[in-house]
Amino acid sequence: MIFTVIKETDKVKIRLINKIGKTKIMDSIEQKSKEWQQNLEAMESAAQGKVVAAKEVHEWLNS
Repeated sequence: MIFTVIKETDKVKIRLINKIGKTKIMDSIEQKSKEWQQNLEAMESAAQGKVVAAKEVHEWLNS
């Protein structure tokens, strides 16, 4: 009986760990997607001849 309780608590722990891991992965994917979108927008602007002051670029890169 004690082993059954231990096994059930282990299952709960494993589920929580998996959920936390998936959440972190999804957050990371979302962040990378936003960064790529910003990069694509910047490249499109550059292709259109729009320029930004170097100071602004450095501030953005350091943010």
